[in-house]
Amino acid sequence: MDVRSIGKQGLGIILLVLGVGIFVFISFQLFDDLQIWFFGYQTTGTVVNKGYEQINDDSYNKEFEYYLEYEFHAADGRPLSGSSSVSVAEWSMYPMSGDISILYSRLDPTINKIDDSQYLALFVCAYIPFIILGLLSLSSGWEMAGIRLRRKGGEEQRRYYFD
Repeated sequence: MDVRSIGKQGLGIILLVLGVGIFVFISFQLFDDLQIWFFGYQTTGTVVNKGYEQINDDSYNKEFEYYLEYEFHAADGRPLSGSSSVSVAEWSMYPMSGDISILYSRLDPTINKIDDSQYLALFVCAYIPFIILGLLSLSSGWEMAGIRLRRKGGEEQRRYYFD
């Protein structure tokens, strides 16, 4: 093996690891969202606290994160609470002790958020570039690493070899 083929295989392995990492990241990000999208239940809650925090130390260009804390009852009557980051427009739209639409997972009601189903298509589309990048990394890495699937000694035995 020459240096070029070793470098190509090394780059292929790096791309494989990158592709797997992207899919693990997407899985963790999607876990809560998928539970709400597929097993979600909508209910009405009450805003119990509104707050904001400065997220930078710049005294001239201050940036804030706005959040709402809310309480609601699950379908079984159990009281639950949650907190969600919101835009400044949403933050100013909801009054204290006002009603708010909540989505929560029937499998795990502690997974909940403010109902933002009007943006569902946007949220789904946000994952598409990462999925494409992960697939490209996996396929390119597989090809560059020179991984070939060969049968040796029968149908059930499958091993991976590096060329």
